[in-house]
Amino acid sequence: MNEFKQELKVPEKEVYGKPESKFRQEMDVYRDLVETSLPGFFSFMEGLNKALNMLEDEFIMSNLEFRARLKDTIGTLKTSDHKPLDDIFGFEIITPNEADKELIMLLINKMLDDKYCSRAKKHNKTNGYKAYHRVGSLKKEHTDSDFDNIEEYILNATTIELKEEHRDKSREEQKSLTKEELFEEVYLYPELRKLIQEGNLSKTTIDAIIRARETVYANLTDIPEADIPVIELQFKTKEVAEEAKFGTASHNYYKPVDQEKIKKDYVDGKLIRGIHYPFKFQRMDGRMVLQTSNLTLFEMFPFLKDTIIKYKMENSKPISSYNMHFAIVFPALKPYVRELAKKEPYHVTKNTNKYSVWEILKSKIINPDYKIPKYPKRDKEGEEK
Repeated sequence: MNEFKQELKVPEKEVYGKPESKFRQEMDVYRDLVETSLPGFFSFMEGLNKALNMLEDEFIMSNLEFRARLKDTIGTLKTSDHKPLDDIFGFEIITPNEADKELIMLLINKMLDDKYCSRAKKHNKTNGYKAYHRVGSLKKEHTDSDFDNIEEYILNATTIELKEEHRDKSREEQKSLTKEELFEEVYLYPELRKLIQEGNLSKTTIDAIIRARETVYANLTDIPEADIPVIELQFKTKEVAEEAKFGTASHNYYKPVDQEKIKKDYVDGKLIRGIHYPFKFQRMDGRMVLQTSNLTLFEMFPFLKDTIIKYKMENSKPISSYNMHFAIVFPALKPYVRELAKKEPYHVTKNTNKYSVWEILKSKIINPDYKIPKYPKRDKEGEEK
């Protein structure tokens, strides 16, 4: 009889390769982590932005770009079985040249603990992608002595980089090699080393970096250390960033996607921020603002350009903007969503209970055809659109 019952048992529905019950549990873990960590993430983001403003105001450097990212739910959970949840939050800093990039690396590396140092590495790929990536968590304890013997630190600091002969190998091929076979040790700050060796790294510049660090910490005084999340950081020059978006280093080259499906989903309004693509913030006129959905999608999928332009010219907005639904679940998002509302009105919801709204969003994640209750879109003044 038990065997008969077992045969009659209906297999559990799978969602993105996982049993639905497990996926639902992981969605709640994602929600709890983001809700707890987002205020600290934003405080870190705003403090770093103030520091970059200060460095520009003092003519230490110029034309700095800064982006921040809250990874979407599906993108996070699809890979959660084989990688830790340490890339939900991300920073990307883009500079005009290598020396400025290394100065920003110095500023931020001196704020992070050493727990994740083993995962820091330089990328120097044959497709033109050159950047420094690391994962880090903020250390709240800091003193000016962190910058004692700073020149010696810069001269000797190292990281790892893929050996040239392995740079074009697939990940599967790389997995067959040991870490020692795959990577080589390289200097972390080669441009700053040259400046020191030539006597051209000024005390004024180092003092400015120390003050910039204090500016960041001043913005974090009310945030418990435990509530500042682990952050994935990328440092690159503008030239490399452009190549990563539109050139041979673009994700669309080495991570092929179904372009026609993405275009159709865009037109059908099936791409929802927070579910299918991230909340991205960028520095504009010295302030951090939430990007429009169109800009985020264009940066992720440059092939959408003509589709986006066509629909904008026809005054049609296929974007499904449920920004306020996410802001109810994650209240720290609300100021950024409200500020964007003039450019990108959001669907309102009469339900203001964060747990109920999260269940609605979960239903949409589990079943893409689920219809989220729609009310008129509103701008930040509350006017119907």
